[in-house]
Amino acid sequence: MLSKRICAMGLVVLMCVAAPGFGVTSLAAEKKPHVVFVVGDHEYGSEVTMPLLAKELEEHFGMKCTMRMARPDAKTSNSIPGLEVLKEADAAVIFLRFRALPEEQFKLLMDYINSGGPVVAFRTSTHALKYPKGHKLEEWNTRFGLEVLGQKWLRHSPHPSSVDAWTVPEQAGHPILKGIPKTFRTPGALYWVKPLPESTRWLVMGAPCGHPAIKEVTKEAHQPVAWVWKPKGGRVFYSSLLAFPDAWKSEPVRRLAVNAVHWVMDRPVPDWKQ
Repeated sequence: MLSKRICAMGLVVLMCVAAPGFGVTSLAAEKKPHVVFVVGDHEYGSEVTMPLLAKELEEHFGMKCTMRMARPDAKTSNSIPGLEVLKEADAAVIFLRFRALPEEQFKLLMDYINSGGPVVAFRTSTHALKYPKGHKLEEWNTRFGLEVLGQKWLRHSPHPSSVDAWTVPEQAGHPILKGIPKTFRTPGALYWVKPLPESTRWLVMGAPCGHPAIKEVTKEAHQPVAWVWKPKGGRVFYSSLLAFPDAWKSEPVRRLAVNAVHWVMDRPVPDWKQ
């Protein structure tokens, strides 16, 4: 008799969880999206900006963030321990530059990407890897940028300079551009990235400014600074705008980052408080 009562109670609980209109949140809905950060850069201060992005996602958007950084510090180019956590990730945020990861760490990263895992990548991730000549993974020094993000490292405008950015009018309705002004300026040298694969969708363009050597800005200098595509089946967002911690002070840059994390996971992009 007791077992029947327990079963009946269990059935009621399941009905309340599953059925609409009971005001009970489902167990699936309670699970926080898990965002794993893979960070290793000794030029642009990603060890500062990426924890700030993680804090934003956790405190204001209900996500769980796990930070995996170069150890013992950002200058360590050959170790980002703990990448096994990517097996549990709902999205990966990548900010890397010239890493020579051990083969097992490289494999964990590429297994996640090749499985179609959502990716948000910034700045120097186009040249995330730098294996020595003759290393069995040397080809990935260029392949990573080309195959995962759409372009390898080419060049940038002079330091210090800024980027005059504008959203692509045809993409005005894209969720990542929600709350992004049509034009804005942000510190950091412009990356040259053209040509990009035809399957990339350009969201924001930019032109260099703010350096004495930058005189006439031709149309050739108009470069994509944020785009999306699906090279491995999962959504990928890349932006070159997050240059140095000063760029994090730019509200459009922060919004792009947060919006992109939501979008790659196919989650609604939230409204921003003004």
